[in-house]
Amino acid sequence: MAYKVIAECVDRRTGQRYLPGPQSFFPADDPDQVDRLERAGCLRRVADEDLSRDEEAAAALAKSDAARMIAGFEQEVADARRRRDETLAAIETEVIGARQAADAEIARINEIRQQSGSTDTEEKTMDPAAVQRQQINEDKLFDSTVEELRALAKDEDIDLSGASRKDEIVAAIRAARAKAG
Repeated sequence: MAYKVIAECVDRRTGQRYLPGPQSFFPADDPDQVDRLERAGCLRRVADEDLSRDEEAAAALAKSDAARMIAGFEQEVADARRRRDETLAAIETEVIGARQAADAEIARINEIRQQSGSTDTEEKTMDPAAVQRQQINEDKLFDSTVEELRALAKDEDIDLSGASRKDEIVAAIRAARAKAG
């Protein structure tokens, strides 16, 4: 004979708490305890045919709970993917905007140089498409200190007038080397 838990109770031998529910059955090991809990309204005797119906109901309930959980997880995944796509789109928009702003600034600088009457525009005109990552430091000039760059320019008889920052010195050395061939 099986006993279904219909109200919360505690097994006095083990201290385990039993809660009511379709899958909650109490062990029938201690007849005195079972009798006491049955009189208290915590347990109900279940016939074998009732037991199989309860097991079927419990299985159906578990299946529907699992389906709800799966649907919830699928929704969470869909939401996470949507947030990821929105974040990537926002980042892409920012990158495009920054690229356009940089191109506009380069164009403005080139225009100022042309208006200032500079005759050597080829050397000073920046083409953003021409500069690629691998070209930035192929000659390893940026690995050198300013003092080392000045010494290198002196050894190669390169005029550094007007070049005080490292990037200007590197540009002057590269320009002189490009002219020399």
